Amino acid sequence: MNMPLTYNDFRERIDIQDVLRDAGYHLNRRDGLRWPSYVRVGSDGRRVSGDKFIVTANGKGCFHPPEQKVYSVVSFIIHHPDLFQEYRPGMNTHHLVNLVCNRLLNQPIDRSMHNIIEHRRQAKPFSVKDYQFTYFQKLRAENIRKFGQFFNSRMIKPYVQRAFSPYFMLSTKQVENEKNIRRTNLAFPLTVPGGKDIVGLEERGRPRLDGSSGYKGKALGSNASEGLWIASPKGTELKDARHVLWFESAYDAMAYYQLHAWKNEELRRAVYLSTGGNPTVMQFRGVIREAPEACHHLCFDNDMAGRQFAENFHTELRHVREGLPKVGEDMKDYMASLRNPDDLLSGDEYRLPKDLQDAYGQYENEADELYSMKTSGLCPDFEIEEQTRKAMRLHEEYYKKLTDKLCIGQEQGRLKEIGTYDIPDWAIPALENGDYEGLTEEETDALNHFIDKHFPKGFISDVKWDDINEFNTRPAFGTHDPHALPDRGESPYQAVKTYAVRFFDPQRRDGEALPKLTVVREVPPDGSKDWNDMLFQKEMERIKTEILGPDGEKKIASGIDLDGDGEVELNESDEKKQAGRQRIGYTSILILLMLLNFTVRSHAQAVTANPGEHTILAAGNSLINETVGKEADAQRGTAILQSTMAAEFTTMKGWEKKYNSYLKTANGYASALKAATHIYDDGLRILITLDKLRRAVNNNPQGIAATVSMNNLYIETTTEMVSVFTLLKDAVAKGGESNMLTGAERSKTLWELEDRLSSFSHKLRQLYLSIRHYRMADVWNRATAGMIERDRRDVALQSLSHWKRYAKEVSLYSK
Repeated sequence: MNMPLTYNDFRERIDIQDVLRDAGYHLNRRDGLRWPSYVRVGSDGRRVSGDKFIVTANGKGCFHPPEQKVYSVVSFIIHHPDLFQEYRPGMNTHHLVNLVCNRLLNQPIDRSMHNIIEHRRQAKPFSVKDYQFTYFQKLRAENIRKFGQFFNSRMIKPYVQRAFSPYFMLSTKQVENEKNIRRTNLAFPLTVPGGKDIVGLEERGRPRLDGSSGYKGKALGSNASEGLWIASPKGTELKDARHVLWFESAYDAMAYYQLHAWKNEELRRAVYLSTGGNPTVMQFRGVIREAPEACHHLCFDNDMAGRQFAENFHTELRHVREGLPKVGEDMKDYMASLRNPDDLLSGDEYRLPKDLQDAYGQYENEADELYSMKTSGLCPDFEIEEQTRKAMRLHEEYYKKLTDKLCIGQEQGRLKEIGTYDIPDWAIPALENGDYEGLTEEETDALNHFIDKHFPKGFISDVKWDDINEFNTRPAFGTHDPHALPDRGESPYQAVKTYAVRFFDPQRRDGEALPKLTVVREVPPDGSKDWNDMLFQKEMERIKTEILGPDGEKKIASGIDLDGDGEVELNESDEKKQAGRQRIGYTSILILLMLLNFTVRSHAQAVTANPGEHTILAAGNSLINETVGKEADAQRGTAILQSTMAAEFTTMKGWEKKYNSYLKTANGYASALKAATHIYDDGLRILITLDKLRRAVNNNPQGIAATVSMNNLYIETTTEMVSVFTLLKDAVAKGGESNMLTGAERSKTLWELEDRLSSFSHKLRQLYLSIRHYRMADVWNRATAGMIERDRRDVALQSLSHWKRYAKEVSLYSK
């Protein structure tokens, strides 16, 4: 058997000129033989202008001037399939290459096509044995800190972590083919609704140094189609939940709990779900079947994808309702007898309604006949086959009637039937269409009285046109017969032609699937993308308010002139300490006065009660007076010492003023320091960049808005500018006539100022380049990346557009 030829064989064994001749081209000898050229000839025998191929020097390729693309044997057939006789519209071009090349080589080929699918590597099933888990321990600070590095950047507080602690852990796994590398992630276990086994992990890595979120995904081999993260702070089972909340990530679920659970006790008993990304049909279906009476809160992200996920939930809910039986009153006994809830044929047939019993009886009779024919051995095969088809047809009819009775395939059950009545033929137009034309007053009153009596809330009618009674002496209503004797059991109405009419209640149904299940869509009210983003914004606002106060002014101003009198006041903590000391002093004085009062009263009582102790008390008073005199002498010495220190302090103040005067006049020193720290150079760069920024805004107004979506340069530039302003403000606050900066402080301040100015200049230049370059088209391309499919041509055109724009900007702004 010949081995199939490959493309390399075709390129080596087939001359490109043979392919050109087979495609209908002719050698043009006028161009010479060194560079053979092939042209196409029209029906008039003349050369077709512009349709020419030149063979390359090695004879293995050709090109179509003026294009420089060289075609090989294979690529020529692929790009010009309609030139060959084997081609058919819609044909696979690679199959065409095999047919043409094998024909040119006189190689027999297999005309049938076979799609060879490469063997797909089976992923290793998920197993918890491949991981080492570290669980959250509420009373160990070291353990809590390990989890804090994942939650702190998300602003999720410790009490929320404790509430969900049974439903997350740290997972550590050995990296394949790397002996010494182990990776640890925050893991949220996935389980199938109704099950307990862990079928996968929703993983989150540590945040990056720039603050952005790190790795996120699912563990290798996870059952992502059915598994979800299912959690409840109060341990509520999914089947018992009254509220089920859907999220795209576990972080969003915990953020929602932190935002709302403190004011809603029901949310503490609710069940929180995370799909770990795009929710699947099996996830929807499993949860709906497990929690059919809950209120489902769709808390997906506030974007286009989140809205689509909510629509998908409603669609799947409709499909689940269509697949569930809607059990009416006449089917309750049969459905209660099902031995297998998933098998509608496993119930007791004698509990079926009469019409279904009749259908089943016909099938059962034919099935018994089939069994007798097979076991008797007297019937030919063709009769057995015919009986088999008959029995199968009756079984299909019975099963269809059964599913129709249960409204399977419909979202709602049938309308509840009120009753069937024999209605006079003259009343049918009025019931069906409201057409009372031609009715007498007595007939109209009889019809209206019948409707008001039996259907006060309205009705829907269904006329059985085949159930007719030409001479009905007992209609549901009609014109009164004056000769009738109702006391003897005769009908009070005249005999009339009637039709059987079924009446239905328009507001009630015989059965309904998932009657208690409700759906609520929830999105962040402040317009945030997701709930974790909303939590982050609220926490940042809270922190800002704590630092700056509700009016946006700083509450603690240590070392700053607060009242504008030129003196540096005490900071808040010093004021609190001073107030505390004053309170302690007042309390001490009060206690001392009470003790003195008590001593005087006691002393008087003692004198009165025991005069013999007067001598001892007098000696004690003398000792006290002597001690007081010594303290007075010590206080006078202290006053003299304080006066001396005050004089020395005045002298030091004079020295300080002279030093300050020297610093003010030392222009050469200040200029040298400024030149050394490059402050002057940074200032010039900032001024030049501001001028360029003004030109960029005038030349490209779109860049102002486009930069907001493309990066964070506005915020970063503002932050650097505020830091420079703050540094200057602090430096000015520390200076003044009486408190000038020392040489070391001034040098330190100038070095810090140089660093801040350099960073500000760098960010300002980046902002200028961003406004200069970006357009709204760039914002659109970035927003739709991954949503709109783009081929290589579109990507190349975008790159070319950027290159041309850069070239134009260089020529415009380099002048």
